[in-house]
Amino acid sequence: MKNNQNIKYNYFILILFAFCEVIFFKSNNNIKFVISILEYSFILYSCFANLQVGIMYFLSFIILTVGIGNYSGFDVIMPYNFWGIRVSGISVSIIFTVFLSLVVLIKNKLNLQININLYNKFILIIIFYGILIGFFNLSLGVNYVDNFILDLLTYLPAIFYLILLSQVDAENTILLLKKSIIVTFFMMLLSVITDNKFQYGQDTFVLQSALGLIVPFLFFSFTFLYKKNTYIKIILTVIILFLLIKGLYFISGKVITLFIILFFLLFIKSKKMFFLLFIPVLFFIFNLEFILLYLLDFFDDYPVIQEKFKQVYLFVSVFDFNAIARMPTSIGNITAELLAVKNHLTQNINYLIFGKGFGGAVPDYYNNLSDWIYKSGYKEIDKSRNQFFKMHLPLIEMFLKGGLILGGSFVYILYKILYVDKKYSILLFVLFFAFFYVSKEALLLTLILIKITSESQDTLKKDNSIITCKMNLYSFT
Repeated sequence: MKNNQNIKYNYFILILFAFCEVIFFKSNNNIKFVISILEYSFILYSCFANLQVGIMYFLSFIILTVGIGNYSGFDVIMPYNFWGIRVSGISVSIIFTVFLSLVVLIKNKLNLQININLYNKFILIIIFYGILIGFFNLSLGVNYVDNFILDLLTYLPAIFYLILLSQVDAENTILLLKKSIIVTFFMMLLSVITDNKFQYGQDTFVLQSALGLIVPFLFFSFTFLYKKNTYIKIILTVIILFLLIKGLYFISGKVITLFIILFFLLFIKSKKMFFLLFIPVLFFIFNLEFILLYLLDFFDDYPVIQEKFKQVYLFVSVFDFNAIARMPTSIGNITAELLAVKNHLTQNINYLIFGKGFGGAVPDYYNNLSDWIYKSGYKEIDKSRNQFFKMHLPLIEMFLKGGLILGGSFVYILYKILYVDKKYSILLFVLFFAFFYVSKEALLLTLILIKITSESQDTLKKDNSIITCKMNLYSFT
């Protein structure tokens, strides 16, 4: 590996990548295939010229690429863009991730320094705990092999991403995030200008990458990321408001609910905010239904967004979990999962304490989950087995896979994130609470935020321990 200082991490390459993702979004797979080959060839060239810069480009491309959710309105089995291209059914992105990780290990003679802090330690615990308990239940015939493998593949990329991130220092990791955020906004504007949008129900929305998941919450990071550039902060804020007001950004019921939860948690956390906003917050609480009704009327021309606010309104006004679980809404689906997991765990003390590990699933006790086959990540085989293993909220997932041990630890993690003053705690909380395992791209974004949070500040000194990982079969010291 050379260390060519002429290879720089710059906006032009990122913008060119984003341009191709948007402009060729509706193109046939042959064109996407050629572009993807060129993109991965560039990654190879960059890594062999300058490993750190090459890895930065690769990680940026992963969190900027347009995923399968954007193709929901198209007759496409698997797009051949940077995200979707595969070899014998295996993602090229994962192949490159493993390959580059091996290159890093060989280059460093199997001796790496990885910052293991409270948060990425928890993700590693999920993997090893999930394998241990899952394999035990697999041997008892409780879990299914295919479900075990799918759960393993969901979390396993975290180990390889940690290896790759070990080659990028904190300063360059922040640079990676800053530039990727700006390019994400460029992608969304380009999506509007070219009318290359994804369809959901009756409406169309701007294309979304992994970073696109947390766009509404980026308000909380602009002050820290772009503190020396007021114009960028203003421009990005205006773009967010424009996309939200015009109904061009897809808002899920989960995001709306998360905003409400964050509002109350931050209000409780800050004594100064508590005294200043006590009366306004009381007004908000007692008039929440009326506020949501106003928003329903405001988004009358945007049926999908209106439907999401309607879901939250029904949740707030009804507040009967059994009734909500029967609603044909995403919040209803999550509530149905919550009730099913609660019922399942409380019927078996071992499951309640230890969970079921990777491959662990829950029966459809109340006949609410079967209606979501093909609509919400469930498959026909889940219904025929009466075993639903992929939950849609991390908190529910942690209790199902790890019982009180992992579930309780996860609640503690959320508490630590939000109640320890850190610059990026809001974004990290959002990712952990709602998104961190839903895709490998969201998992990588979470690890990037963890690295920035822990290495660029001194707030986690008590939780951090820099360890040297000697990658062999016998030692991990």
